[in-house]
Amino acid sequence: MSYRELRLLGRVVLLASSLVLSFGRTASAQTNGSIVGQVVEKESGRPLGGVTVVLQGPQGDQGTVTIEDGSYEFRALPVGTYAVNFLFGNASVEQPNVVVSVDKTVRVNARVPAQAAEVIHLEEKAPAVDVGSSRVGVTLNQDFFRNVPTPLNLGGVLEKAPGAFSDGVAFYTPASAGLSFNGTTGAENTYILDGMNMTAVGFGTLGFDIATPFVEEVEVVTGGYGAEYGRAMGGVVNIATKSGSNEWKGSAYSYVAPGYMANARRVYNWSTSLTGVQERDYLADLGVEVGGPIIKNRLFIWVGYAPEFGKNHLVRYVDRFVDANGDGQPDGANGTPTLEPLSQANFGGHITTHQYASKLTFRAATDHNLTVGFYGINSVNQFMRTPNADPRTSMHVDDIRRQDVSARWVSKFFDRRWQLEANLGLHSEGTGDDTPYADMRTLNNLSWLNTPSLSQFDMSLAGQCTENPTTGFKSCPVAQYQSGGYGIIFDRQATRLAAQIKSTHRFRGAGWHAVKYGGEYEANRFDDTRYFSGPAGDRNRAFILGPAAQVVSFYRLKPGDRLFMFDGDDMNPDPGMDGRTRADLATPPRYQDAIKARTRTNNVSAFLQDSYSPLPNLTLNLGVRWEAQQIHDFQGGTPISIYDSVAPRLGAVFDPTGNGRAKAFGHYGRYYESIPMDINDRAFGGEGSLISNYDTTTCKNGLDKWGSGDPAVGIKTCTPPSASNLFNFGGENLLVQRRLRQSYTEEVVLGGQYEVGGGLVLGASYIKRWMGRAIEDSADGIIVNPGDVPKSVLDDYDARAKATAEKAAQPGATMADQNAAAEAQAYANGARTASQFPKPKRDYDALQLTASKRFDNHWLVEASYTYGRTIGNYPGLYSPDALGGQGQLDPNVTSLYDLASLLMNREGPLPNDRPHIFRADGYYQYDIGRSSVIAGLGVLARSGQPNSALGSHEFYGQS
Repeated sequence: MSYRELRLLGRVVLLASSLVLSFGRTASAQTNGSIVGQVVEKESGRPLGGVTVVLQGPQGDQGTVTIEDGSYEFRALPVGTYAVNFLFGNASVEQPNVVVSVDKTVRVNARVPAQAAEVIHLEEKAPAVDVGSSRVGVTLNQDFFRNVPTPLNLGGVLEKAPGAFSDGVAFYTPASAGLSFNGTTGAENTYILDGMNMTAVGFGTLGFDIATPFVEEVEVVTGGYGAEYGRAMGGVVNIATKSGSNEWKGSAYSYVAPGYMANARRVYNWSTSLTGVQERDYLADLGVEVGGPIIKNRLFIWVGYAPEFGKNHLVRYVDRFVDANGDGQPDGANGTPTLEPLSQANFGGHITTHQYASKLTFRAATDHNLTVGFYGINSVNQFMRTPNADPRTSMHVDDIRRQDVSARWVSKFFDRRWQLEANLGLHSEGTGDDTPYADMRTLNNLSWLNTPSLSQFDMSLAGQCTENPTTGFKSCPVAQYQSGGYGIIFDRQATRLAAQIKSTHRFRGAGWHAVKYGGEYEANRFDDTRYFSGPAGDRNRAFILGPAAQVVSFYRLKPGDRLFMFDGDDMNPDPGMDGRTRADLATPPRYQDAIKARTRTNNVSAFLQDSYSPLPNLTLNLGVRWEAQQIHDFQGGTPISIYDSVAPRLGAVFDPTGNGRAKAFGHYGRYYESIPMDINDRAFGGEGSLISNYDTTTCKNGLDKWGSGDPAVGIKTCTPPSASNLFNFGGENLLVQRRLRQSYTEEVVLGGQYEVGGGLVLGASYIKRWMGRAIEDSADGIIVNPGDVPKSVLDDYDARAKATAEKAAQPGATMADQNAAAEAQAYANGARTASQFPKPKRDYDALQLTASKRFDNHWLVEASYTYGRTIGNYPGLYSPDALGGQGQLDPNVTSLYDLASLLMNREGPLPNDRPHIFRADGYYQYDIGRSSVIAGLGVLARSGQPNSALGSHEFYGQS
């Protein structure tokens, strides 16, 4: 090794050391690929050492020499198409069109004449089977993105993976909780952009929906991944963006989707005379990307910009119900009410998105490369939330901000037998939910749950909207109508600072070993500011129930406060005799105009993996991964620390052909969750909610004045509720089970692939994945492992409850002693109850058949059929059937274990049970001279979501 390499090695080791000392983690991944192979003598078949192998690629050439067994390898190659040249004496063999994909190993063998001068140009395509791993999934590149009908965003493309589908939920932005892979939910995957984790910090979904024209290739790994990958119980999505090369090249595109191609149907409602349809006027996507050399063979640049502009409108229909027979019920037939139109109006909205990206690649030397990338999205989407509200109340603005910055250094030493890789990245995501009207922030929001008449809010309809005093029939009812101000407004800003270092050593010892190990760190921060609209000092939201009204406001406990200190009622408003009453939660300093919570999570992991090849066509992947997680609350405390997550990963890959055109494989793995930061915000963010039950007959003005924002005519003119009509929720950390252990799934994969010719690879896989453990909050306000609380923990709680109770019963016991006894008993009761819950169960069994053909001989195809069942009692981190079927994206704090009644009839097909999923995508290119015509087609057929009759509760919606 030269002095220059030694100096460079010293700098790289120093960089690596600094990253390790920063004590960190990211979701580790490769965004490069590998070419390996063996060279033998053409005449005798014996291995040939000393053959020069030259690799020609998009960023220049590199070379190596085969060792005595004829083997060679090129690692950490940028995604792209290469030519491999074998030179020995006066003979040469060339293998063109070798496609290197994300984190895949391609085998290119050669038979070289040893005795004669001969030039051989191989016409046969290089193998397309990944012979280095037991992963299942799909890899898609620009050939697919450009020519197959697909959305222009990554999230729309990922559903092309075998067994995948979107488990969308309408109440979150973007309107998809994520992608379900092999029975899991969309909050259980890891998304990696150019080697760095860009999974959403708060909810574990897709954090950066990058434009596909910016993507060179994406690998969707739905199962069977090794110890290098972690922080996911579902799939791993590995994205490699475009890079500059030795040739300047680029592209530009423009798509316009007119409104008439995407309009929705009107859905009628029997409970409100206001309905609406969201219609698109147009959506226009533009884009340009270009890349090339700044210094040929040394420094490369790539940049891209993709704006999107669109307009839409909500058609708001005002109708009158008919009761011709006088039975007090609206007339109708076949599920559609009989309506008399009164009016309709359009309320416009718009969307503007700017997406940008750039990447610099610097080849300091042939084996030393630095890549720096920057990616961002800024999007503003304005639309009307619901037709069932005052139009100004309903108008809504989403503000989405995403930025990712990454730096990656890769060096190879000692004839490429040692590879060192260091990564550093910053992921930032912001989301705002607000109103476009400043005055809507200063007015209180009212939700009318008593089904008033629309004429109460629109006096022009007084003569058309009537009420029958005998039957009570209202011709223009509005259920859950909203008026006044906007409601709850929030702005969330999350960041992830990530660092990782990985090292790979390749050596011989009864075969070839590639030992890879690394350490990872991740510092996550989640800032959430939220408040109800209304005047300063009186921000709340009111729910009108008739003569009663519930008013919700925020509070935060002062240092030294405990919730039990506010447990008074009308008979004893201050049981602690310390001057604290529930009414104090409605006034400063505990009352809060806005709740601001800043919380943190630190993740650390390490892995060790040996890819051992005792034979050239047999690889054993033996690995283990350790992960740890610390969750901090808004005051800097650490309510959750988990350090014992050890995940074995075992795999075997056998190539029966010996030339890289087939493989049989098997895999076992355990995968641990990385708890998203929604739990920090909800369980440990210090948010307290006070519900004040008012008697509206005591108010000095009508309810229609409440939303005005004027305290002289607002809620403060009503008689304040008594202590028994005040109910407080939250405000201090949820309790946490001692020895809490991390959620995990386990998996077994068996399968095979065979390249039948022309680049067409057929595959079959059996996948079994099951839930081992879960973390959820329970009815007693304790975060637990439901059905899996160790007996030793229960015994400890019981012993502590007994000891504190005895102390509290002693003469002279203080109020603090009694409170400690009550808290100890709450722990004991909650843990005992949680131990008796059914253990979370989610069993996935599937058979997958795949057909994949890269573009060759004018056509490309990606097709799959999955027969799979997802059976159990626990859907996962996203619960599609929670809250009366509305869906709930609150990882680890869903409502499932809140009440025993919600657990009724849970065993059976889960919401993500889709027995049949078939998809086929492809295109055909017909050449006409120097031009061509391309026809692309996509077909999808799948089973629907199962219908289930589940346990319910009035506060959680009807299932």
